[in-house]
Amino acid sequence: MQRSTDRILTTHVGSLVRTPAILNGIRARLLDEEYDPKQFARDVHQGIVEVVHTQADIGIDIPSDGEFGRQGFRGYINERLDGLAPRAHRSDEDPWLHTDSQEQAFFPEFFAQYYQHYRYLWMPPEVSLDGVPNLPGNYHRYRVTGPIRYTGQAAIQQDIDTLKAAMAGFDFVDGFIPADVPQREPMTKTSRASIRALPPICTPSPTRFTRSTRLSPTPGCWFRWISPRSILTGR
Repeated sequence: MQRSTDRILTTHVGSLVRTPAILNGIRARLLDEEYDPKQFARDVHQGIVEVVHTQADIGIDIPSDGEFGRQGFRGYINERLDGLAPRAHRSDEDPWLHTDSQEQAFFPEFFAQYYQHYRYLWMPPEVSLDGVPNLPGNYHRYRVTGPIRYTGQAAIQQDIDTLKAAMAGFDFVDGFIPADVPQREPMTKTSRASIRALPPICTPSPTRFTRSTRLSPTPGCWFRWISPRSILTGR
């Protein structure tokens, strides 16, 4: 962690507003429509360059890539894991089940309205919403097809290289790439018992990713366990 005794260093956490070109590419991928992967990669690269320059202009000391190349904070993780395959939703599954929070209990009317349109709040008008489901970003479900291994080494290296190139020439203190783990739910007695009954399915990764992966990953295990719910949902 970078420290300063002269002033408070500035940074931020979270997705930044993507360009229409990037959003159109993400939309096409989400809906399995035809798109040009090379053009999408160019749009992501250009978008990161521009958003890093904007962060420099407003005085950010520790910028990020804004998660421009990802569908969301957690939804992209399954694209970088081997051993999982998408599956169809069951009729008895509630896609909003895992969005429960303490705030919902206090403000149910607000969240009832919010969930009707929250995915569209930051969508520019030139990006079509036709076919885009109004569902939480982690609504996809997966099934286990084999040992679960991390296979995103090339992708994360590309993320790092792109951010480093965009930061070149600026007087930044550091940089970071937001990263999340496959699940964040607290372990219950039931899940602990289920974990003990499961065979080993996690293969340690040569790269350790923390919640804020810095630009020089260090060796270690990416994650230590996956709950039964995570296996079924891909969260």
